Amino acid sequence: MFTLKTKHELQTALTRAIEELDTYSPMSDEYGKALDRIEKLHKMISQDRPKPFDSTAVLAIAANLIGIWRMTQYEKTHVITSKALGFVIKPRT
Repeated sequence: MFTLKTKHELQTALTRAIEELDTYSPMSDEYGKALDRIEKLHKMISQDRPKPFDSTAVLAIAANLIGIWRMTQYEKTHVITSKALGFVIKPRT
C-alpha cells in the first residue's frame, strides 16, 4: 500500500473518495469498497495528529530533575550518605 506524506494529501484523497461515493449505488459492492477506503483515510488522518503532553507527567519530570540537581549541588560541599537517585519518584503507568 502506498503512503501519503502530508495531511493535505490525505484530506485531498478523502475528498476524492467521498465524491466517488456519489457515483455508486448504495447497494453495490463498489459503494462498500469506497466506504472502506473512506474509513481507512479517516484513521490515517486521526493518527497523524500529535498527542498532547500530560502536564502532570511533565511537572513530575521537571520536579525530579530539579531535585536531583539540588542534591548534587549540595553534595559538592556536604556529605550525604544516600544516593540522589533514591529520591526520584517512580513513574506510575
